[in-house]
Amino acid sequence: MKKIISIALISIFLIIISLITMPSNVKNKPDYTIVSNKENIKNFSKADVKEFFSFGCSHCREIDPLVEKTLALNPDINLEKIQVVFGNRNDDDIKFPKLRHLFQILGFHTLIQLIWGDSEARFLGFARLNATLTLLHLNQLYAPAFTSVAKWHDLDKSDELKAFLVQNQLSQNQVNKFIETYNSLAVNNKILEYKYLTDKYVIVRTPTFIINGKYIIMLTTPEHTIKVIESLILIK
Repeated sequence: MKKIISIALISIFLIIISLITMPSNVKNKPDYTIVSNKENIKNFSKADVKEFFSFGCSHCREIDPLVEKTLALNPDINLEKIQVVFGNRNDDDIKFPKLRHLFQILGFHTLIQLIWGDSEARFLGFARLNATLTLLHLNQLYAPAFTSVAKWHDLDKSDELKAFLVQNQLSQNQVNKFIETYNSLAVNNKILEYKYLTDKYVIVRTPTFIINGKYIIMLTTPEHTIKVIESLILIK
């Protein structure tokens, strides 16, 4: 019992820390934070939006339709969807499954990583899927991919991945192209890029949006988050 209480108290403490702790170069604003690190601020030819997400994140799944509708289809916005990739930890996933599930619902994936050591393979599998969707411009598969993962389908497995692709009306030639790209060097390089960007921007939860390398937005409600993004992309 004492161990359970101790774990619960540590968990609550870590939640508070994950919500209030920011790097020293971040200034707080009501709806966003500003990173003063000049290395992250560039002169973009058009608005640059980086969305750090995870296919296993329920909040990411909730906001995704609005992201696709308002950001992905806007020709004046360069939207980059980045599946977070966290490092490996000791695997202790079988303890306190209900608490872990609650943190999944809340989107505290970094916290899950710290306490349970969520397998790096899970993030790498999601990253491989995202990189392939990006390279082949298959935006229409994001919504069904979120749904499939939410139903605990393991898209890392070749048979399940192929079944998913066929179910979503890809032809045999398209399936073959997808699998070829999925196992390509280009996708491997994308995964390394995702890991680098996850570390560079000190991502602590998903979804997180970076606007023009300067403004950091974490999810409040999907509608309000999109409104804040649309306002910030107008600021040069």
